[in-house]
Amino acid sequence: MAFNPTVEPGRATRAGKHPAVVATNVGELAIKAVKAREELGAIIEQLNGIADRILFEVSGEAVAASIGTRRASQKLREMTVRLQRVCTALGLRRSDE
Repeated sequence: MAFNPTVEPGRATRAGKHPAVVATNVGELAIKAVKAREELGAIIEQLNGIADRILFEVSGEAVAASIGTRRASQKLREMTVRLQRVCTALGLRRSDE
Protein backbone atom coordinates (compact mmCIF):
# COMPACT_ATOMS: atom_id res chain seq x y z
CA MET A 1 0.00 0.00 0.00
CA ALA A 2 1.52 3.30 -1.05
CA PHE A 3 1.71 6.13 1.43
CA ASN A 4 1.04 9.60 0.09
CA PRO A 5 0.60 12.41 2.62
CA THR A 6 -1.49 14.45 0.20
CA VAL A 7 -3.94 11.59 -0.44
CA GLU A 8 -4.20 10.07 3.04
CA PRO A 9 -6.37 12.85 4.59
CA GLY A 10 -8.99 12.36 1.85
CA ARG A 11 -8.99 8.61 2.38
CA ALA A 12 -9.29 9.08 6.13
CA THR A 13 -12.21 11.48 5.77
CA ARG A 14 -14.02 9.01 3.49
CA ALA A 15 -13.32 6.30 6.05
CA GLY A 16 -14.82 8.45 8.80
CA LYS A 17 -11.58 9.44 10.57
CA HIS A 18 -10.96 12.97 11.73
CA PRO A 19 -8.26 14.80 9.69
CA ALA A 20 -6.37 15.75 12.91
CA VAL A 21 -5.99 12.06 13.78
CA VAL A 22 -4.74 11.37 10.29
CA ALA A 23 -2.25 14.24 10.53
CA THR A 24 -0.93 12.82 13.78
CA ASN A 25 -0.61 9.37 12.22
CA VAL A 26 1.13 10.81 9.17
CA GLY A 27 3.60 12.65 11.42
CA GLU A 28 4.30 9.51 13.43
CA LEU A 29 4.86 7.50 10.27
CA ALA A 30 7.24 10.15 8.93
CA ILE A 31 9.26 10.06 12.17
CA LYS A 32 9.40 6.25 12.05
CA ALA A 33 10.51 6.37 8.40
CA VAL A 34 13.35 8.77 9.22
CA LYS A 35 14.48 6.64 12.17
CA ALA A 36 14.35 3.48 10.07
CA ARG A 37 16.40 5.15 7.33
CA GLU A 38 19.00 6.25 9.91
CA GLU A 39 19.16 2.75 11.42
CA LEU A 40 19.56 1.18 7.99
CA GLY A 41 22.31 3.66 7.18
CA ALA A 42 24.16 2.70 10.37
CA ILE A 43 23.78 -1.00 9.59
CA ILE A 44 25.08 -0.47 6.06
CA GLU A 45 28.08 1.44 7.44
CA GLN A 46 28.81 -1.42 9.86
CA LEU A 47 28.57 -3.99 7.06
CA ASN A 48 30.90 -1.93 4.88
CA GLY A 49 33.39 -1.75 7.73
CA ILE A 50 33.24 -5.51 8.22
CA ALA A 51 33.69 -6.09 4.50
CA ASP A 52 36.70 -3.74 4.45
CA ARG A 53 38.32 -5.59 7.38
CA ILE A 54 37.73 -8.97 5.72
CA LEU A 55 39.22 -7.72 2.47
CA PHE A 56 42.23 -6.32 4.32
CA GLU A 57 42.79 -9.62 6.15
CA VAL A 58 42.41 -11.73 3.03
CA SER A 59 44.70 -9.51 0.96
CA GLY A 60 47.25 -9.47 3.80
CA GLU A 61 47.25 -13.26 3.91
CA ALA A 62 47.62 -13.42 0.14
CA VAL A 63 50.67 -11.15 0.32
CA ALA A 64 52.13 -13.25 3.12
CA ALA A 65 51.55 -16.42 1.09
CA SER A 66 53.20 -14.80 -1.92
CA ILE A 67 56.23 -13.83 0.16
CA GLY A 68 56.37 -17.36 1.59
CA THR A 69 56.21 -18.82 -1.91
CA ARG A 70 59.04 -16.57 -3.10
CA ARG A 71 61.17 -17.56 -0.11
CA ALA A 72 60.46 -21.23 -0.71
CA SER A 73 61.36 -20.85 -4.40
CA GLN A 74 64.61 -19.12 -3.47
CA LYS A 75 65.50 -21.88 -1.01
CA LEU A 76 64.72 -24.52 -3.65
CA ARG A 77 67.02 -22.75 -6.14
CA GLU A 78 69.79 -22.61 -3.52
CA MET A 79 69.38 -26.31 -2.76
CA THR A 80 69.43 -27.14 -6.48
CA VAL A 81 72.70 -25.25 -6.95
CA ARG A 82 74.24 -27.04 -3.96
CA LEU A 83 73.07 -30.42 -5.23
CA GLN A 84 74.52 -29.69 -8.67
CA ARG A 85 77.87 -28.83 -7.05
CA VAL A 86 77.85 -32.07 -5.05
CA CYS A 87 77.00 -34.09 -8.16
CA THR A 88 79.75 -32.36 -10.12
CA ALA A 89 82.23 -33.06 -7.31
CA LEU A 90 81.22 -36.74 -7.35
CA GLY A 91 81.44 -36.90 -11.12
CA LEU A 92 77.75 -37.58 -11.55
CA ARG A 93 75.81 -36.31 -14.51
CA ARG A 94 72.13 -35.90 -15.20
CA SER A 95 70.59 -38.79 -17.11
CA ASP A 96 69.30 -36.49 -19.86
CA GLU A 97 72.78 -35.14 -20.73
